[in-house]
Amino acid sequence: MKKLLVFTLLIMSVLSFGQQPWTRKWKQAYIQSGVSLFRYSRAYDTPAKFSKPSRSITQLVFTEYGEIGLSNRLMLTLNIPIQLIHSGKFDTAATVIPGQGTLVAFGNCYGGLTFKILDKDGFVMSASMGVYGKTAIRNNVTGLQSGYQAFGYEPMILAGWGSDRHFWSAGVGVNIRTAGYSAQQLLKMQWGSKIGKRKRSWFILGLNTCLPLGQKTSAENLALDGLSTYTYLYPNRQGYVGIDMKWGYQNNGWAGWFSLAGGPGWKVGQAGVFTFSIGKEIDKTKKKPKPGDKSE
Repeated sequence: MKKLLVFTLLIMSVLSFGQQPWTRKWKQAYIQSGVSLFRYSRAYDTPAKFSKPSRSITQLVFTEYGEIGLSNRLMLTLNIPIQLIHSGKFDTAATVIPGQGTLVAFGNCYGGLTFKILDKDGFVMSASMGVYGKTAIRNNVTGLQSGYQAFGYEPMILAGWGSDRHFWSAGVGVNIRTAGYSAQQLLKMQWGSKIGKRKRSWFILGLNTCLPLGQKTSAENLALDGLSTYTYLYPNRQGYVGIDMKWGYQNNGWAGWFSLAGGPGWKVGQAGVFTFSIGKEIDKTKKKPKPGDKSE
């Protein structure tokens, strides 16, 4: 049991806003600050067809992420993204000319609850319900936007198994969006292993898919997307199959993580996403030793 508890705390420290079946207990929390870089001058229309946007796009996403144990089975998750997006010089070969500019705005902020249904012999199963706020901004001249112009409601079923050195996890769900946007089918899978004799380092390999559900006409998509059709920033029916790799080190409750992600998609920029983050565990269940205590 002691090894399993240590494993759970470490795994939750690894994750940068990725729904997982493991939950924080009462009086336990985790906070993380991160920054991601995504820059592209080519884009996927489909996994086999590419386009060149009329301007290159650079995104810096600053994220504040937190997990708070509300009970021994129920956890609150919060994610607040702030985006800095810039469009570069106009490509003279392009035919559509959205304006050049810079946008600083919130993305779709997230809040969710995860309830642990089962925890036995290293196997965990949970259910989560999350809400994405309509907090993103769109510039109709430049085609820059920091997220979807809609609310999103995301139920998921999550399962995982872990030992003192390895873990596997998977989650399946759907993001139901307002304002006429297509729903999204979600699948998230991860495998992770500790590295080294001291077991403080981690390597994690993940697969994430986001596929649109239902059909929309070209006119409906254009009405929803505006000029984001040409910048590839959060258009309707955007989808991807992404692979991500994470490397991390944890010591004394602090964690540092670096990740690289990318993969083919539909209506999405063609480039890798680089992320660096620092996190801190908070555990108020541990008692501080008193002066004169033999454990000091």
